[in-house]
Amino acid sequence: MVWPATARAEVSSEFHVEVLNDTRLDVDRIYLIQPDDDDADRASQIVESGDPELSRNETGVRLKLRVTPHPQVRFVGDVELIWVNLSDRLLSLPQLTSRSSMDPFRLECDAAYIDIRDILPGLDVRIGRQIVHWGAADMFNPTAVLNSDDLEDRAVFREPIANEMLRIDYTYVPEREGWLGDVIFTFVWIPIFRPSQLPRSAMIPMMDPNSEVPVVEDDVRENITNLRTMVADLIADPHVTAETPEFSFNNSQLGARVQARMGETDFSLSYYRGFDDIPVMTSAEARMEDDSVVSDVTLIYPRTHMLGFDINGQIAFLDNLGFWIEGAVMFPERVPLTFGLEGIPPIEGTAVEGRPFLKLTIGIDYSFDEHVMLFSQYVRGMINEFGASALSNILFVGLDLKFWSDRILIRLVGLVQMDWLDDAFQGESYSSWDDQISANLFPMLRINPWGAVEIDLGAIIPIGSEGSYFGQRATGSTEVFLRARAAF
Repeated sequence: MVWPATARAEVSSEFHVEVLNDTRLDVDRIYLIQPDDDDADRASQIVESGDPELSRNETGVRLKLRVTPHPQVRFVGDVELIWVNLSDRLLSLPQLTSRSSMDPFRLECDAAYIDIRDILPGLDVRIGRQIVHWGAADMFNPTAVLNSDDLEDRAVFREPIANEMLRIDYTYVPEREGWLGDVIFTFVWIPIFRPSQLPRSAMIPMMDPNSEVPVVEDDVRENITNLRTMVADLIADPHVTAETPEFSFNNSQLGARVQARMGETDFSLSYYRGFDDIPVMTSAEARMEDDSVVSDVTLIYPRTHMLGFDINGQIAFLDNLGFWIEGAVMFPERVPLTFGLEGIPPIEGTAVEGRPFLKLTIGIDYSFDEHVMLFSQYVRGMINEFGASALSNILFVGLDLKFWSDRILIRLVGLVQMDWLDDAFQGESYSSWDDQISANLFPMLRINPWGAVEIDLGAIIPIGSEGSYFGQRATGSTEVFLRARAAF
């Protein structure tokens, strides 16, 4: 429920409150125990358990606020307070005397900005902490690069992280109605780069000496793998550092977009200059210490330019079949990779090639009636993949079944790895079915009995061999979730 309030006759405000409880159960879980704050040099440990474990038990309260003190000025705030209760949290005796340790929480802010509208006719400015979403596809948006992603929660898949920005919009309204609708020109300036929040499983490949080496050249990968195999029994957990771009005007990010509507079809063209928000390895320097091989791993965020496009609409003669096409051509700078072991000449290769590559999403949706909707997408390049030689082919298929006046929703979603397509297009035989086919299943039941309350029961089920995209250990284990949400 949204209720207005008026402090003065010329000031209007709106409030929205949401409460969410989220509980997760990991089956055959693989997770990490993080180092203590006062013992940062002690590396994290991979812990495997064959028994189900509670992996999440959180409660959040979210407040959204809109205040309009003047017809041309609006303030928007969106803040969420989340109480965290981790099942694998280790507490020291002093922490047992601290309420902040016993009852940890975090604060997330998705919006804190000022809108100034119609500074000049059609010209709007937005200043502050905000999320700017680009793209027409469902979830898999290759042009949505302005905000970094929160990848911590697999059930949500990806959420944008708000950042401080300056956004300027100019809307051109044609004098006469016709085939061309309003045209919106957008410019965005982001002073400081903000990296993505990675899942806890992101450390697993770094700690596993048998994980695939992220290098382009096959011969270099083989040489590094052979060297790691020779000292596999001596390898200690690495010390990993991610170097973010330094604060400078030259490292600020820029985005521009033009969006228009022609008939029943929307389209846009976009440009971005900045950095990819997921780090890649650029060096690993190893040395012997006390009969162990200790390594220092350095990650960086690749600099890139992007030219993007998207188009979406409905096809009337196909019973209003919905469609969308969204693509981003990336122009990255080359990222070298150096792997060194004390006493041995370093091995040099390429982590990211300095040549353009295309990320692409093509999708359709179709409603058979008010109860059944089918949607599907082809995705070239997942969110964590960057580089011409690092892109996967994924088929996304979903089915929504609605009953009881939309109070019950059954959603069945599957992501299927189809990397054998690359070999097939090149006329080559695929090397291994096990490594090139895998899946991630998302069944969910949503009950909405009273309008303001939603209850979700679902699961995340990865299927595949350990060398496949969804079967690798970094993907995580099978997870069951129960969520309850109330909005007022």
